[in-house]
Amino acid sequence: MNKHELSIFVTLSMLMTVLILPNQILASIISLNISTDKQIYYTGDIVKITGNVTVNGAPVSDALVGVQVNTPSQTPYLIRTVPTGEIQSGNWEINITELYTCDTHGIPQTSFLKGSLAYYKIKWKNYASVYKQILIGIYIEYPNKAPCKAYFPFSELMPPQAEETLILSFEIPYESPLGTATLYASIFTQTPEEGGYPYCPEKATTFNIISYEDCSDPPPTPATPLQNFNISFSLIFAKSGTYYIYAGTSYGGSQVSNSMTIGVQLKALPPIADFKWYPCPAGVNLSITFDASWSIAQGYNDTIKQYRWVFGDGTPSVTTTSPKVTHTFKSVTSYTVTLNVTDNEGLWSTKSKIVDVLATLPPKACFTWSPTIPATFQTVTFDASNSKPGWNGTSYVPIVNYFWDFGDGYVKSTDTPKITHAYILPGNYTVTLTVTDADGRQGFRSKTIIIYASPTSGTGDLDGNGRVDMTDIMIVVKAFGSTPEKPNWDPRADTDGNGRVDMTDIMTVVRNFGKKYT
Repeated sequence: MNKHELSIFVTLSMLMTVLILPNQILASIISLNISTDKQIYYTGDIVKITGNVTVNGAPVSDALVGVQVNTPSQTPYLIRTVPTGEIQSGNWEINITELYTCDTHGIPQTSFLKGSLAYYKIKWKNYASVYKQILIGIYIEYPNKAPCKAYFPFSELMPPQAEETLILSFEIPYESPLGTATLYASIFTQTPEEGGYPYCPEKATTFNIISYEDCSDPPPTPATPLQNFNISFSLIFAKSGTYYIYAGTSYGGSQVSNSMTIGVQLKALPPIADFKWYPCPAGVNLSITFDASWSIAQGYNDTIKQYRWVFGDGTPSVTTTSPKVTHTFKSVTSYTVTLNVTDNEGLWSTKSKIVDVLATLPPKACFTWSPTIPATFQTVTFDASNSKPGWNGTSYVPIVNYFWDFGDGYVKSTDTPKITHAYILPGNYTVTLTVTDADGRQGFRSKTIIIYASPTSGTGDLDGNGRVDMTDIMIVVKAFGSTPEKPNWDPRADTDGNGRVDMTDIMTVVRNFGKKYT
């Protein structure tokens, strides 16, 4: 090639670079945009965060965005993963495979008392062939959409093809609104505040916050996952100051993030009055407990100071500083009961409800079992001592018969509240108790009991997933020192079947750690 040809070649090459390079740059421009419907909010407002992910200015509908909102003190206030459109099930490198609320042993539980500890079980898996740095983010939302708790409870460098499980706890404040709350779980590379992005769609589960022990255990409302890039939350309990919003995503191999701030100012809000009663329905001449724990004091650090009850039967009103009160109705009819609540700022609200008073009430079935995590061939004691007798209008009518259906084809009728039973095969069984009082009235209750297979001696595979991993370590450590009558007993951890979980069981799991069974 002569000098003239070389000059032409270089000129053409430069021209092609000028023509092609802008397209290459444009093809890699990914933007993450976020905004709110207002810049300044007041206590009690609903914050709406919206946004999109664009490639070359065009919105995409298959991105995942991690969103974190921090308080004025820069502590997490909200943590979510939201899609920019309808996300189909994909081949996620990391994915949450299980999430539900439970007891300390991992047994599903959907109702928790306010002021108590609640638990949830989360399981996730690394489907990639390499190690992945992961961070779990949890956001718990009250029934009124106000944030309850947001935190990052766990992080690790996760081995390839590994699957892990945790049972974690959180406190439900005594001032919590009652009703159906939602727990959201996300897995990030790092916090959205640090520019991290989600590996997979979030998972959600719901649970009930209750004010007293109840056998009914109502099912929670299913959580509806968001299908577009928008989030809303309530500032009903928010303090004033600057709130920080962070968002991060990864799309097409590129990682982008964005942030903004909003201001929150205090505003006086009246409380919301609400109440329930039990037993429900009410019985004539029976002491009825009215519970105003369902009332909410709106505003940062606000509290309800006074409860005033009017029962609608001509009796004097009752004023208390605690949410519960008892009352007895003398006639079989319907009454309008009115509650007035006043908060620490002197603001108030009222709520009225119709209470139907019946002449008689049937008995109410309720039962527990021990041990709470039974295994095959193990004797399980079922106890219906907490069942409530019937009411005939003047006195309680005792329960005279307990009819048990254990869900495995075996039924039994007794005149005492306790009975024992053993299951031969592992699985989930629906146990139904029907109680009958001396007047022939009946009540029933069904619960699901999980029966685990007795552990195979010496393998260390306590959860039966075909390998010995951190889940098995956690099972045996949590049950260490227990025997069947203790609350932390787990028969899976008793590897040698001697009726206690000791160092022999721990060594069995440790010795076999990492082994796989086919």
